[in-house]
Amino acid sequence: MRSPGFIGPSYELRSKAGECQTCINIYPEINELKTAKNGEIGSLIGTPGLTSRVVQATSPGRGVYKSSTGKLYHAAGNTIYSVTSAYATTALSTTLQTATGPLSWADNGTQMMITDGAHGYIVNMSTGVLAEIADADFEGFGQVTYQDGFFISRIPSSGRFQLSSLMDGATWDALDFATAETMADNLTGCLSDHRTLWLPGEETVEVWQNTGNGSMPFDRVPGASIEYGCASGDTFLQVANTVVWLGGGRGHGVVWSATGYEPQRISNYGVERALKSYGDLSTATAWTYADAGHAFYALNVPGSLTTWVYDVATGQWHERRSLTSAGALGQHRATSHAFCFGKHFVDDYATGNLYTLDDDAYSDNGSAIILERTSPHMANGRDTLLFGSFRLDMETGVGLASGQGSDPQAMLQYSDDGGNTWSDELWASIGKIGDRQAVVEWNRLGASNNRVWRVRISDPIKRVIFGADVTVAKGR
Repeated sequence: MRSPGFIGPSYELRSKAGECQTCINIYPEINELKTAKNGEIGSLIGTPGLTSRVVQATSPGRGVYKSSTGKLYHAAGNTIYSVTSAYATTALSTTLQTATGPLSWADNGTQMMITDGAHGYIVNMSTGVLAEIADADFEGFGQVTYQDGFFISRIPSSGRFQLSSLMDGATWDALDFATAETMADNLTGCLSDHRTLWLPGEETVEVWQNTGNGSMPFDRVPGASIEYGCASGDTFLQVANTVVWLGGGRGHGVVWSATGYEPQRISNYGVERALKSYGDLSTATAWTYADAGHAFYALNVPGSLTTWVYDVATGQWHERRSLTSAGALGQHRATSHAFCFGKHFVDDYATGNLYTLDDDAYSDNGSAIILERTSPHMANGRDTLLFGSFRLDMETGVGLASGQGSDPQAMLQYSDDGGNTWSDELWASIGKIGDRQAVVEWNRLGASNNRVWRVRISDPIKRVIFGADVTVAKGR
């Protein structure tokens, strides 16, 4: 029989006996024609690896940005670098006042503005000269965005935001500010989307628009107030023609998407249970990218050991994890993204190095990518089930010509207590290069009245899984 639900997401509930699915470094892709073999909904596709493009002299990674003029910039430590299509880098002449923490970026085609939470900077995009904003009226050290000729920046520890002078991010007037007043909460970010200004606060989100009225051209959009706030403005991002954020206030620990001006919950109980366990979410960050019909929202919380990734195409969540320098699994190395020169660039939160996401790279810059899929429970009431075999239906014959992965292996474990303890590791070959008829199968797998399967693959090979077949009989 087909293992039910083997093509699925990460979804672990409070009790593993209820649900303990994992989907790590692999994600579901739906067969849109509904003709997948054996009636499956689709397949599981391996996440892209990381190909090193730039080894930076400074660290950690703080952001990567593509300007409106097509230039690529990368921040590592206290330094901003420009990056060419040939991966040559030039450090801007002036360094930042801070060396850690995420940056916020925006540009108007001639000036690029950067904020780091404590300072603001302007880069002359023609000369590459970076200078700290010296105007004493400037208070907007929080997130920055750009709309209709104005840089717009959040003033930290307040509900206010500031506007720059028209087409000049170096000049600010103390009177060019406004306050989001649905509730007396502090703003956590600001973002321009579809020519509307989104102002997430700790308890609420307001939407403003440019009406051209008086000295403050922005006014609230009538009725556009959302009663679920944002825990961290660095998670409030554009994704697939809308905005997504990690909730604060009454919606704390829930991931929301805007449908028009209405919030829609896109996280599930499994993701929310994990987010709750992390505690403080105020320093969470996110990055997004779109590729091959999928739009991904990747959420990182400092101190957690995984990166939660939402796929707009399927409405499902999976996890991405990387090996740390100590050899342990932790969150994915990427913390920000920019699509430039036809490639997806991401930076490394620890080293500050710059990578590209690469479907044909099967390691994270030489470090193993460990795939894990844990299935839903297999049970039939209280009946004892006898398991003769487990066959992993996947693309085979994808071994490498030599070295690690020349005879790639898949590892199987099973649990009979709801995913709390696991059997010994059982190994099977995925097939050497060109062996397309290889069968990935394990036999004589015992009996249980509640069986969970877990498959892991660490060899640097292409990973595509179509499902699993189980030979099972009812015991006496």
